[in-house]
Amino acid sequence: MLIYLMLGLCLGVPNSLFAQNSISKTEIDQYLQKVMARSEIPGLAVAILKKDELIYEGYFGYANLEHQVKVDDRSIFRVYSLTKPIVATAAFHMMEEGKFSLDDPISKYLKGLPESWKQVQVKHLLTHSSGLPELEGINSPDEAEVLSATFKKENYFPAGNRFRYTQTNFLLLKQIMEVQSNKRFEEIIFDQQFLGKQSDVLFSSNSQEVIPHRVQRYRLNYQRKTWEKIDYVNPPLAHSGNGLNLSLRAMIRWDRLLNQNKVLSEKGKARMWSEFSFETPDRFAFGWGFYTVNERNSVGFTGGGVAGFRKFLDEDLSIIFLSNGAKYRVSIDGIINHLAGLAEKDLIDKGARAEDALWDAFTGESLQQAMQIYQQQIQSNPSKSFEGTLNSIGYDLLVRSRPEDAIEVFQLNVKEHPDSWNVYDSLGEGYEEIGDTIQALKNYRKSVQLNPENQHGVEKIKLLTKK
Repeated sequence: MLIYLMLGLCLGVPNSLFAQNSISKTEIDQYLQKVMARSEIPGLAVAILKKDELIYEGYFGYANLEHQVKVDDRSIFRVYSLTKPIVATAAFHMMEEGKFSLDDPISKYLKGLPESWKQVQVKHLLTHSSGLPELEGINSPDEAEVLSATFKKENYFPAGNRFRYTQTNFLLLKQIMEVQSNKRFEEIIFDQQFLGKQSDVLFSSNSQEVIPHRVQRYRLNYQRKTWEKIDYVNPPLAHSGNGLNLSLRAMIRWDRLLNQNKVLSEKGKARMWSEFSFETPDRFAFGWGFYTVNERNSVGFTGGGVAGFRKFLDEDLSIIFLSNGAKYRVSIDGIINHLAGLAEKDLIDKGARAEDALWDAFTGESLQQAMQIYQQQIQSNPSKSFEGTLNSIGYDLLVRSRPEDAIEVFQLNVKEHPDSWNVYDSLGEGYEEIGDTIQALKNYRKSVQLNPENQHGVEKIKLLTKK
């Protein structure tokens, strides 16, 4: 495990604010350091705002491991799909200016679309309910060429039917915004959402581009169990979906502008955060996701497995989480939920705390002790199912090169949930990892028996039977 020199700063946050808001800086620091050690996160930055007051600001670890550059308030993180809520806010701003409306067909502004695309309206782009196919050849620098190739693909479903996340939606939204403003997309965002171009806010979908203070993102090479730099190069057409780069301070400024109705009116925010009516049980707002914490609703989004932003509207609480990768499993939503409970006692989710305790226990050194802690947690939380948690922990142990421990966790899940096809499928993968084909086949067959639609299990049975 990497040994980190932790840098935990709370710049510009008076001690009186901590006392006033009953929030413990030390407790938050310790929690974030624990999360970093458990998942091996190189570096991160976190802010918590309450009623527009900055009550926590912390910087930890390294922006660049090779050069031992520490994360600080100048560090610029790429936030990937967390770009989308900011773009959605800009789109609603333009709607308030009368530039277009939610019910407008996209063909009103974009020419040359296939006939099957003409039923799509602006609201379908924002809610990922368009049914349009994913972009084809996204790495081409030519937007027209990418769309032309995408036009040849079949739509997934009629517009408005259900939720399906694609990058196509926000590329088309970007084009509509440019057509109706006569400005480049990047200029729209800078001018509207950040009130002018600033040095710590920029667009770049090119991971190899050299940018001062830019944080290096890392990923784990599963074969070598070593860090690799992310070197993806996407063209500017990806900017509207995943190209925003900014500092924690810039995100704090944007949150305050949003709270103060300077980038969108109160009425516009209420509409943007309202629930779209799908024909299926899917749940999503306009460019924003819904999250429930201890039966309280919040809105937000995550990006690239490294960034997250959440607004607890009733509590007037905002949480920003920016990082640059993780060796092992990390739940940004889980981290934000935990931080919310540290900042606001009414948001403490006992079930989520129990899951966190299990992650600490099973990813520690003693599996026997972890099993005891599991028994304690199920006794304390009798109505909660830990099936998904145990399954995720098992896969995490496989990544950590602990297959025997992973199998014990999968076996525990089978014992606890004997009617679940998925737990047998996972146990099959565990046995396959150690080369026990007989036990792998036995569990895959049980999984398919419980769920004949389990194509993964069906294919595994075919493959292992041939072997």
